[in-house]
Amino acid sequence: MKTLLIVEDEKAIRAGIRAMVSRAPVAVENILECRNGEEAMEILRSQPVDVMITDIRMPKMDGVELIRQARGLPSPPITVVVSGYGDFNYAVSVFRDKVWDYILKPIEREHIFTLLKDIQNELDAKSLEKSDRLMMNRRAFRSLMLGSETNPEELRALSSQYSGKLFDGCYVSVCLAPASKPETEADIPGIESGLCFADMEGHAVLLIPEASLAVFMQKYIGSRCAGLSTPKRGAGQLRESYLEAVQARKRAFVRGSAHSYESLPAGYPKNSDTGATPEQIVQLLGTGNAVDAIRLLERVLFLAQNDIKSPDDHLTFLDRLQSDIISAYPHTPDAPEEYRKLKDILSFENAYEHHTALKAWFERLSGYLTEKQENSNKHKIRASVEYIGQRFRSDINMATASNHISMNYTQFSTLFKKYTGSSFPDYLLNVRLAESRRLLADPSLSIRSVSRLSGFRNEKHFMRCFKQTTGVSPGVYRRNLQTRNTG
Repeated sequence: MKTLLIVEDEKAIRAGIRAMVSRAPVAVENILECRNGEEAMEILRSQPVDVMITDIRMPKMDGVELIRQARGLPSPPITVVVSGYGDFNYAVSVFRDKVWDYILKPIEREHIFTLLKDIQNELDAKSLEKSDRLMMNRRAFRSLMLGSETNPEELRALSSQYSGKLFDGCYVSVCLAPASKPETEADIPGIESGLCFADMEGHAVLLIPEASLAVFMQKYIGSRCAGLSTPKRGAGQLRESYLEAVQARKRAFVRGSAHSYESLPAGYPKNSDTGATPEQIVQLLGTGNAVDAIRLLERVLFLAQNDIKSPDDHLTFLDRLQSDIISAYPHTPDAPEEYRKLKDILSFENAYEHHTALKAWFERLSGYLTEKQENSNKHKIRASVEYIGQRFRSDINMATASNHISMNYTQFSTLFKKYTGSSFPDYLLNVRLAESRRLLADPSLSIRSVSRLSGFRNEKHFMRCFKQTTGVSPGVYRRNLQTRNTG
């Protein structure tokens, strides 16, 4: 048990009871003491007390009056009466059926131990019953808000139990991002009868009495992008209230501030400007162009934030876009993990936070795809270089080389020069000339044979290219080789 209060005017007796309680087989978190009924009532009004052990005869306020007043509290403690031999029969007759037990002085330790164990069992049973009842009530609330079937008996019990609290007047549903919810109802400032539901189709939903709404908005909402329903009354309007709050939350998400359902626009313009299509953004990302992809994304967000497109259209667009990205590029690093984070769009506080996270994903994805494409292009150009090395003696050209690696002719021309430092014709010519210089070292080969074996189809063209490159004719080059070799 949490708190036990000892009410006794004699200090020695109080100390004795405290010592026995502290040694009992039942753990008591907090043992309080006071000297009379007046002090006891001050304590009982200021904090919950599970068990009260009180004497009968005390100054200022005796045990009889204390018990009478305590029974009028919202949560009266379980009470045990302590009395002397002369007062015992009187205590039993006065408090019959109003207290848990009577203890005759002098108090026996075993009696206290047994008593506390029995009381703890009762407290545990009540706690379990209360927990079951609260769970049943919360299930009924959720069912009503989500439009599920509700047991009529549960509905009647719910209406009856909350008739003097939440359903006493009007209430408002407040829809929040899951991370913005209070931990418990006790954390909702200034609200005694509000309710908090942590996960309602991915939303956090609070039910707030209309009379407390202004205080709640001032103390809790702040910059949170909450959606508020219009005021409703009774359990029968919970579903409508919930749907209004969710719709208002979507606009609050897009606009970046709290919104009520009654402030939503009556309609949205029929405008053909969509800002972008998911496919356009996906294709730009595939080319590594994250800048233009983000620019289109910002255009889409602008249309939603200025009520040119509805929040529902915007959320549908984002959902489709993210699905298309993961379908197009499923094997990029962290793609599934990023997708899991971003797919619950309304789990973000507002559209800007989601937009920022989406932009970061675009940049990482674009960087990865660019690097992947770069590696692929390098591999293809290496393959084309190997192809030239194997086929330079035959009649090859840039068209045959680009077809060999399945690359667009124009793209091949650009990339070949980027990775080799030479244009394709110059590179092929240099390979052939390098081979001709090697063959000229063999005196048994004629100049014409060297030309042909090096891949040149025209001897004059070979001689002209050779002289332009080396400064001498093939014949002079050969003589110079022979001179060096014999020298």
